[in-house]
Amino acid sequence: MPDLRMPIQSALQALATGPLRDTSKALLKTLGYHSDRTLNLEGSKPQAFLDIIASHSAAANCDQTKALFPAGTKMDQSVSKPW
Repeated sequence: MPDLRMPIQSALQALATGPLRDTSKALLKTLGYHSDRTLNLEGSKPQAFLDIIASHSAAANCDQTKALFPAGTKMDQSVSKPW
């Protein structure tokens, strides 16, 4: 198995500077995951994500006070980057 430490480190560092959607997909690819299936939600709104989860599972139980960001904030603007 190849040593993936450097590619993973590079992919993680790219998260700090690049578009979240693209850099996240690149990180997953580095980790060996790839899928052509993606989901486009209305403007990266957290409520849109919760709505899609709820529509596919009656058992979906989510604490929305923890899941939602302040009104008008998009998920790709809200990710806390520790570096």
